[in-house]
Amino acid sequence: MTLQLVDSQGGGTHPLSLKAVYPPNLPDFSLTNASIATFEAARSSLHDCNSTHTSCKDRKPSEIWPTRLIDVGSAGNDCLRVVTLAQPQLYCATSHCWGNHANHLQLNRDTYTRLVSGFSFYELPRLYADFVIAARQLGVQYLWVDSLCIIQDNKDDWEYEARRMADVYQGSYCTLAATSAQNSDDSLFLKTSPLCNISYVPKGVQNWGLVYPRPGWFQNSTSATFPLHKRAWVFQETLLSPRQLHFGFGGVSFTCRQIGVEPSGEFFPPQIVQSWRDLLRTKNYKLTDVDRAKGQALWQTLVSEYSNRNLTFESDRLLALEGVVSALQQHTPLRVIAGVIVDFLPYSLIWH
Repeated sequence: MTLQLVDSQGGGTHPLSLKAVYPPNLPDFSLTNASIATFEAARSSLHDCNSTHTSCKDRKPSEIWPTRLIDVGSAGNDCLRVVTLAQPQLYCATSHCWGNHANHLQLNRDTYTRLVSGFSFYELPRLYADFVIAARQLGVQYLWVDSLCIIQDNKDDWEYEARRMADVYQGSYCTLAATSAQNSDDSLFLKTSPLCNISYVPKGVQNWGLVYPRPGWFQNSTSATFPLHKRAWVFQETLLSPRQLHFGFGGVSFTCRQIGVEPSGEFFPPQIVQSWRDLLRTKNYKLTDVDRAKGQALWQTLVSEYSNRNLTFESDRLLALEGVVSALQQHTPLRVIAGVIVDFLPYSLIWH
């Protein structure tokens, strides 16, 4: 377990002289990942990434954008609309567990006209409403949520949009990931209770303050720890998003193509993440034998990780990986058929 030393607003840290008070006789206090300080930090991270990170700021605007997006309106307006844009705009994508969503508002043939005309913020399940709040807090006008932007009872629309998932996530400004939410009824915004309260005096400061220790979110964690990262569809959502804000019990974590949570905060083994980031930074159509071998090794590792994820419909096994396949083929001459790199077909089969 690690301790994170934060001020009472969930903000910055200080060099501290610590004095434990046990048993705690100070007021109870809970940190939340919906605090003003949290969103100030998130906006700052997104701005720095977009303006200073070489691997992120040089991305050209996508020429392909989602067919439909949700216009989140403003904090003083409860009316939301599903819109079709004539030109690209900044939008947040979402990554979450659906759970049992049968009774939740969805885009289908019966609701299409109403959702396009305008619907109430209060009709949304808790998690989707929180996504809207988060987008507003980040200053982003548009939001993509699969069940509200894909016509759920139209097979042709669903299959068409499913094959564009890579474009949706790669083209997003940021993906909001409900890392600890089990389903759409859970909240994106969670409270983290401190283990105890500790009084302290910052060096050079006369007044006393409080420290709120809490367990490190990612310490000794793997992707299987978080409900979200048991889902197969989330595999490509995580790899393809240029930026992600992960909302969990330990707070909010920011990752992008240049930085991640260190040392144990990646949702994949570090070598996978680094190799994948290196791949996305360049296009290399003239691979040496060594490069091809590295590409094959990376692909085998990705497929192994992906195979441990859960699918509601096993028929989606290849479809949910199609975005990653597309990205690999955009950046290398390697070709993938049915989850196997053609050049290495003999080495990728199980012989009997």
